[in-house]
Amino acid sequence: MLVTTHIAATEILCRFLKLSGSDYLLAHLFGWGIDIDHIITQFKFFIEDLKISYKHWKRRHWLEKLLPHRLVIFLDRFNKKRSAISEPRSWIQEPSGIILILALSLIINNYVPVLFLFIHFLMDLIMSGHKYPLAPFSRKLKFKGFIPMCSYAEYIIGGTILAFLIIWRLVG
Repeated sequence: MLVTTHIAATEILCRFLKLSGSDYLLAHLFGWGIDIDHIITQFKFFIEDLKISYKHWKRRHWLEKLLPHRLVIFLDRFNKKRSAISEPRSWIQEPSGIILILALSLIINNYVPVLFLFIHFLMDLIMSGHKYPLAPFSRKLKFKGFIPMCSYAEYIIGGTILAFLIIWRLVG
């Protein structure tokens, strides 16, 4: 799912559970903070695509350079390229990671990390990227979700959750 969807869902659940202080920090850390490794890899692909687009842009007529639809085409191409690439997933984002976080939750006597990691896992589970339930021990068993990455369905779900959060903040 999109990072905005993870953040919005985490914030909605935090508000619903009335979390504050260290619980609130743990919720965001395990709700969407574990995806921080994606930023590094996606930034690398974004820079590569930006360099290619700049080379094409330099060869265009000066009037074509001013058209705003070039940005839309660039972002669309980047999203399609990103969805074709297998998302890097650390083993903590797989079901076996929940077992480790469950042990951590028992040690610190707090349910927040395992709950929010589980919600994060469920949100990623419905996406079409490959999931390896036995990672890091085995990558033989894998399955895919039913919502394609970078699709209208993903954007509609993310937008709906974000709109719900915004309305809840404005009303409450």
